[in-house]
Amino acid sequence: QQQQHQQRPTPPPTPPEVAGGFSQVLDALTGSKDSIKASQGWFMACAPYAAGMAYMMASRASTTQEFEKLLHLIYLANDILVRSFAAQQQQDSQQADAADGAADKQAIEYPALAAAFAPALGVMLSAAQAVASTTANAAGQEKLNKMLLFWQDKGLFEPAVTTRLQHDMGLANAATVLLAKYPPTAQPKQQQQQQPQQQAAPASGWGPPPAAPTAPA
Repeated sequence: QQQQHQQRPTPPPTPPEVAGGFSQVLDALTGSKDSIKASQGWFMACAPYAAGMAYMMASRASTTQEFEKLLHLIYLANDILVRSFAAQQQQDSQQADAADGAADKQAIEYPALAAAFAPALGVMLSAAQAVASTTANAAGQEKLNKMLLFWQDKGLFEPAVTTRLQHDMGLANAATVLLAKYPPTAQPKQQQQQQPQQQAAPASGWGPPPAAPTAPA
């Protein structure tokens, strides 16, 4: 395990204030709708760093042995993806209907967000499936399978990605999946092109996300 830890890949670049803030978000994450919604909002406010935050979720999953906590991570990923996918569809519809092609744009386009999460989800599913199998949690395994089917029916990913996620879910060692999916050279373009405003982390609590606009006085 020590050797494997030393070989863990270099995560996509993420500013310390974003990584620190999102770590607190994940520490406080539960399965409640309010927690998932608040965490999703924090993530999307820092969307240019989606790949780095998705990596953090995958890394945490690879060392977690509690099925419920793993499920919370997957539920958060699902909420982020589904809301962004719906917003992208609405944006595309607005562009088609508007005479001048103007429409409100997301901070990150859905294809870039899906690409950021594709490797992370393999790790999370692998970790959750392994724990569910070890504890004979048939209900948990069914939830994971239903989630995969939901993503497939919703069209959140290309068929090849869904097939790979099904394969990854059957692998026993999530940390090994993590090593395979995140080469040290990974440099997501959306992170290089967009730079959210940096803001000092608060002494306690999540604080506002670094990319969130400052409220008027």
